[in-house]
Amino acid sequence: MMKAKSRGLIIEQSNSSGKNKCLNGHDEQPPKSVMYFFGTTSSMSEEHINELAVGLEESKMRFIRVLRYADRGDVFAVEDQSLKLPEWFEERTGGARMVIREWVPHAEILRHPSTGCFMSHCRWGWCLESISIGVPIAVGDLVTASAIKEAQRTIMASEEGRMMRKGQRN
Repeated sequence: MMKAKSRGLIIEQSNSSGKNKCLNGHDEQPPKSVMYFFGTTSSMSEEHINELAVGLEESKMRFIRVLRYADRGDVFAVEDQSLKLPEWFEERTGGARMVIREWVPHAEILRHPSTGCFMSHCRWGWCLESISIGVPIAVGDLVTASAIKEAQRTIMASEEGRMMRKGQRN
């Protein structure tokens, strides 16, 4: 049974255990090992989506990537972004590497112990949530495959990143 809890402007869906179904499987991931990309909506070109896909696949990192329709009011939004991923992407990035095509509870993903970093395109509310929860933010509007790999190396796989994540979250 699905429940909806209202917390001001945020509505979170959960199953009978109180957890959103998109987080199934993330309890098994090591703490602070998953990178969360761009929140619940975005308006990206096909070229940008492909560049992101290449970077995620080549980095071999664990991730949550939400890829769904952008706000209908955005005249620059792509018609249906879910059709734009390269054919090979989901097959090569299964397991601890997840693409979600529906609404997700942004704050719940940020609070999850496995989330180690949030790659943001700087929507103000999402950045504030990430900062208040204590998850490091990698910022970028137009992300290249090499930038994804660099963020993974710096934030998720280096001593500097480990110290940043340790200092940011209890």
